[in-house]
Amino acid sequence: MLDRRDHTKKFSQAVSLFYNGDCIKAADLLSEIISDKPEDKDLLVRASNAMHSIEKYIVDNVKNAIFGKNIEKACENLLILSRHWVNSWNFFSLCREIHVGGDQEKARPFFYSMITSESRWSGNAHFYVAQSYVSEEAYDKAELHLKKAVQLSSKGYDWSEPINLLGEVLNKLGRHAEGQEYLDHASRLKQTAGLPSHEDGDRIAAGFYKDKLDEKNQNNINEELAPKTVKWPIHILEKVENARGFSAAHIIKGIPLPPKKIKSGHRIVTLGSCFAQNIATAVSKYNLDVFHIAIHEEVNTTYTNDAFFDWILDIECDLSELFDRLFGLEKKEIFKNYLKSSDFIIFTVGVAPGIFYRGTKTPVILFDFDMKFVALNQNLFEFRTTTVQENVENIKRIMEKIRILNPNSEIIVSLSPVGLMGTLEYNSAIIADCVSKSVLRASIHEIMAAGDHGFYYWPSFEIVRWLGSHLEYPTFGGYDSRHPTRAIIEMATELFITYAGDASLEKREISGLEHASSLR
Repeated sequence: MLDRRDHTKKFSQAVSLFYNGDCIKAADLLSEIISDKPEDKDLLVRASNAMHSIEKYIVDNVKNAIFGKNIEKACENLLILSRHWVNSWNFFSLCREIHVGGDQEKARPFFYSMITSESRWSGNAHFYVAQSYVSEEAYDKAELHLKKAVQLSSKGYDWSEPINLLGEVLNKLGRHAEGQEYLDHASRLKQTAGLPSHEDGDRIAAGFYKDKLDEKNQNNINEELAPKTVKWPIHILEKVENARGFSAAHIIKGIPLPPKKIKSGHRIVTLGSCFAQNIATAVSKYNLDVFHIAIHEEVNTTYTNDAFFDWILDIECDLSELFDRLFGLEKKEIFKNYLKSSDFIIFTVGVAPGIFYRGTKTPVILFDFDMKFVALNQNLFEFRTTTVQENVENIKRIMEKIRILNPNSEIIVSLSPVGLMGTLEYNSAIIADCVSKSVLRASIHEIMAAGDHGFYYWPSFEIVRWLGSHLEYPTFGGYDSRHPTRAIIEMATELFITYAGDASLEKREISGLEHASSLR
């Protein structure tokens, strides 16, 4: 076993190699340190964190290469990733993304590496390898991998697909009786045991409840006035093209949009967190004048948004002095002029929890979101999730202030799908995030349901969070697990342009935002 000085020296070498671009040697050295289990626990933690940083760096390289349709470059980085992270979710999901994107032959060696290492994803790897062989009509090879996939699977509903595919492959090989057994087995797995079929169940239940109605009620039923039933869609989604069509049919359908269409040269202002900036980046690829006013996602509450518009309108508020110091009068005038001259304003609501002076509704802005600082000073500050009613009132005030600045601009409201960074209220940041987004979405709904709200809602949150969870490719992991990938953001934005824009809009390639400012 190496002594502490040797471990420290090796760690320094690894860091130096990483910053000089040699991820392979850096990861190899760090892996040696971790495998040696040094007595210095702090060094072990630092080595583990460094390995995680290298993994994230390589994963980002793969994602960027896939996004740029440079599959050769993606595979080069996947090969590096396979040295130490072949068993990780990142490695499996990236291989799957290449496979689903149509490059099955290029993805196959990486699935084989998972199989060889007996990764926890081996069953999935066998299935995807089999799919690639089916596409080449190499049914004998596909059969071997499908049988292994079935053997390693949980035999549940989610794994009826490889069983079904195995049945189809056996039919292709001429073994029809055996193939039919697998097809029947897959069909049985998809059925709900112990209940009647949907048709029989509907008939029996309808008869039961109809018997409960008296003759008068039965005669007064007017089928034409009955509300239309909209069922949860059951489509299986695998590709972006399918997701676009699905969004149009099942999410956007019936969403009211401004009668005024976005045209070439229109000025678009987006306000909000990094998700609003991502929208601005995507929209700026069209022949539009785009300006983004960024509000740090960790402080993007409706209270701080409301205070920001007070500051823009020269209304004295608790944060006026802080905003003056942060931005100065020159930037304030720039913001004001862009808002006044905009044709469309896209306002993205961020999070419901916030930091306040204890016992008040006065918001506190801590840009680094130092929860330890708040926790240690609870006599002065408190961290709490605001209520639906609070957010309803705040959003209404914000809309009124936008109208004072610009009575003619169309306002689009969206809800950021970016997850909450942390919480001091719950034992789980995931639970806290669910409550946060639910509060804000309910607030927007209450305002819109009451009518005369003066804005339109674009369901980017539903597209990313609800549709995204059904897609075969990652929808989160833009630069960490809280942020959406560029692919899903661009899809949602292109749908918005398709529905809200006119024929004068043309897509163009630019290096970045032509107009951007930050409130950080």
